[in-house]
Amino acid sequence: GLLNTNWGDFGNVNLFAQSIHGMLYGAAAAWNCGAAGDIEYFNSAVDKLEFKSDGFTDLWYEFAEIQTIHWLGIELLIDQSTAGTDDIFRKKLENTDVGKLAADIEHMEEIFRQISIKLASSHAADPLAVPELLCGFEMGITMHKSALAILKKDMVLARLAADKIRLLEKRLSSLWHKRNKPSEYFRIKDAVLKLADKLDSLED
Repeated sequence: GLLNTNWGDFGNVNLFAQSIHGMLYGAAAAWNCGAAGDIEYFNSAVDKLEFKSDGFTDLWYEFAEIQTIHWLGIELLIDQSTAGTDDIFRKKLENTDVGKLAADIEHMEEIFRQISIKLASSHAADPLAVPELLCGFEMGITMHKSALAILKKDMVLARLAADKIRLLEKRLSSLWHKRNKPSEYFRIKDAVLKLADKLDSLED
């Protein structure tokens, strides 16, 4: 049997389109597990059938491989009710190679530029997929910039990240409410805006 789940610690922040690749891969593996091992072929099929694009899914896969800062880590960093786990994450964050993180952010931004071009000319089967994906990619980059600002105690970068988070939260809210229950968003909004407040309060 095969179980393909989609959930998140402290609320699932992902918009629906961000889970399309994983859900389709689960379906492909359930149908033919051996064939699903050919990820290049699978990505090509998703490109053609789901997005009517050429190369977007490979870029998505590349972007995901670079990501090191995820929602759970950000949530644990700002949520005071999880103090014990927060200490574990802080130690992991403190041991992060700042130079590599900065380089990863530059790489992610370059991939995002390419993704934006690909999606602009795509014809996704789901009309909400493109705006949801673009919002998700931008949020991912901003989470990494937030972590870098905290690591370096860079107040300028922190303020820029905080402003970007508040702008993205408005887009995230608009997109979220097109598909999901409003009650599910309160926890996510609270955490996102807490991160912005934490960045604004960062000191040298």
